[in-house]
Amino acid sequence: LINSFNQHDAKWVLVGDEALVAAASADLVVFMQQPVAIPAHFTMPVLINDTIGSFQLPANDERPIARFCGWPTMVERPGWEMAAYHNTSTAWTLDAEKLLNRKLCVVPNTPGFIAPRILATIINEACHGLAQNICTADDMDVAMQLGTNYPKGPIAWMYEIGKENIADLLAALALQEKRYTPHPMLNMK
Repeated sequence: LINSFNQHDAKWVLVGDEALVAAASADLVVFMQQPVAIPAHFTMPVLINDTIGSFQLPANDERPIARFCGWPTMVERPGWEMAAYHNTSTAWTLDAEKLLNRKLCVVPNTPGFIAPRILATIINEACHGLAQNICTADDMDVAMQLGTNYPKGPIAWMYEIGKENIADLLAALALQEKRYTPHPMLNMK
């Protein structure tokens, strides 16, 4: 998986691990899958799809490396939440915004960022409601669209984002607060 984008005489590259050589000359590298490591010669800004915050960098790595949420529906948005590793400077984000044609909103480096965390919690609560037979999945989606003006209902979002993504984030959050424990419905195939 490699896609190169040229905009304003700059280049950013969306890569998987197998395309690291091609990425070496990019102005920005975006990893959609967590890399095994970031090569030492990568000095350009790097964004890693890591919603939970499980990718670890050495404590002394001060390169411009940040994480973002690459979940389906989130990555298509005109703005991305991102969090820098190890409190590194995010001064490079303005250049990255131009390259990506996305607004980058710097948020605290916590599991789930802000929007994915809230959305996962809403989806989890929707699963509890379905299990209690308070309504059908379609009724729940329509109620949330009409009542909150969401573009999709929580059940539709759950299937678009993927149950596994939601369950993984909630499980990570539940390590700190039990209220995030994923509903069993999220672990069903």
